[in-house]
Amino acid sequence: MRRDRPNFSSDDPLGGNPEEIRSAYEGFDAYCGTYEIDTKGQIIIHHIEGSKFPNWVETDKVRFFELAEDRLVLSTTPIMAGDEKWVVRFMWSRVG
Repeated sequence: MRRDRPNFSSDDPLGGNPEEIRSAYEGFDAYCGTYEIDTKGQIIIHHIEGSKFPNWVETDKVRFFELAEDRLVLSTTPIMAGDEKWVVRFMWSRVG
């Protein structure tokens, strides 16, 4: 999620104007489902059951993982976004 997404002018979650809805949608990504881990190949396979992007529902997505000290990094395979190929990296750090 982009942290700079503007608030809707209304407190109604369904009340955004087209510009507010577009900004909220484009600034957020999410999917859910189950996963399996291949420790030898250092990959996680996400079995997507729900997604903001409907084309991903009922698909599998491979993510590469790295574990180092207190950090977990997931990287995508190349994803087409407009006319560009993106590789997205997610990083989590353990706190405390």
